[in-house]
Amino acid sequence: MYDLKRFFAGLVAINPALTMYFTTASTPYNPYVKRKLRKIMDSCETGSALSPNYFTKRYEYIRTQFPSLNEGDLNEWAHCTRGLTFGDINNVIQSDLKPVPSDPWNTCDPENGNWTERILPIQKYRDYLEPYAYDVIVSKGFYNEQRDNLFKWAVCKCLNSLIGLTGKMGLLAAPFIIISCLPQGSSCKSDNPLST
Repeated sequence: MYDLKRFFAGLVAINPALTMYFTTASTPYNPYVKRKLRKIMDSCETGSALSPNYFTKRYEYIRTQFPSLNEGDLNEWAHCTRGLTFGDINNVIQSDLKPVPSDPWNTCDPENGNWTERILPIQKYRDYLEPYAYDVIVSKGFYNEQRDNLFKWAVCKCLNSLIGLTGKMGLLAAPFIIISCLPQGSSCKSDNPLST
């Protein structure tokens, strides 16, 4: 989802009492998961994962649309528009206001806005839903224990016990999170709510 703010606005417009649940492996808590996802994001920018890479796509688009830019400005615009689609790139260059990416890794395909994952702080979800009087609750996900290998099963079992017993600290080991978006005053509650 390229524009999460617009996405939430559209869902709430359909039904302002809608309860929404999302799972994401792009957890802002687990350092191992974050490091792994950031390597993937960087590979989409540098070309080791995709050809043409996202940086090259932005660079070529800007070079074509704004031929008067010198090489230095062209490179600068291609860097600072990381995470924008062609339409938004065009708008910011015309406004001459260089955006500052809120995250140094998050990136998307500028042609279609398809994110290479996206690690967002939970506060972003709260900010997007606050105008609609929604509460955002984060719950921990657990590892799949259905393993053919006894050692892997034991590791997953131990990790799940650790995640379950350690409250908010369990988020550091959780492989994914569940984001519950509830209208304020709703009687719906998550099985594993955390007020993070």
